This record gives sequence, structure tokens and C-alpha cells, in this order.
Amino acid sequence: MATQETFPQVAGSEEAGVGREQPAPGVPPLPSLAGNLGYDPTRGRPLLRIADRFLGIPLLAAGSLVKRRRPRPQRLDTIHMLRTAGIGDTVLLLGALVQVREVYPQALLRVFLGSSNAAMAPFFPADVEVIVLPVTRPLSSLATLRRYPCDVMLDFG
Repeated sequence: MATQETFPQVAGSEEAGVGREQPAPGVPPLPSLAGNLGYDPTRGRPLLRIADRFLGIPLLAAGSLVKRRRPRPQRLDTIHMLRTAGIGDTVLLLGALVQVREVYPQALLRVFLGSSNAAMAPFFPADVEVIVLPVTRPLSSLATLRRYPCDVMLDFG
């Protein structure tokens, strides 16, 4: 991830219009996250946690018994990465994404994010498709995931 160099405050620089966080010449500014990072009322709601624990886990377990496994792909042409919450963990996902790109340079990479960490989308490389999932609507999220077939899904949840 690119860092942005700044110049320290110099006496008299305020009068010259140079602020404390003035970018260094030749360094492009990082995308602004202003207004995108706020309280997400859908995260951590007790009812959602209970529904996830007592409905989500048994439904996934039952679904794994019904659906037969598909064979391991010989070649990975499409790789999906899933991280639906946590901006800090999404930053760490960028490192894994770089390593996946090094090992599979020909693969199409898609990253699925939740609304609470979608503000990180501008920081992903241009060749990575970023899709925001409506995580509070599981059926809609599942429909979105099924719209994009893949060879392998890496869950960073």
C-alpha cells in the first residue's frame, strides 16, 4: 500500500499557505475516506448475532450434507476473497491479495466486502474487482455470490 510523505511544520509556513499535512511533490494523494467511516448500526446487533449462531450454523451444516462436492480444479482462473467486516482486517487482506497475484498472475481476482468495510475499495489494485455484499440480507448475499462463479473462494472472515 502506498504511503504519503509529509513535510514537518516549518516556522512561517502557515502564512505561506503550507499546512502541516502538505503532500510531498510528486506523491499522489491517497483516496479520501472522509464521510465513509462512521458508526455502522448493523454491526454487532444482538438479534443478528443470535440468528447467525442458532440459524446460520445449522443451515450451513445441513447445506453441506446435501450439496455434493465438486472436484478440485486443475487450474485456478478465478479466485474470490471474502471479508465482510473490519476495516483493519481488510487492510491485512491487501497483503494476501498481493501474494495471490504473484502466484496466480493470470487469475481474475474478485474481493467481496461488506458495507462496513466497503470504504477500503479504492485501496485495492485496479485489476481486482470489488463487490459489496448486503450482509444483513443473507439470501441476497448468497444470490450475489452465486452470480460470480469461481474456482476457489478464500474466506478471511
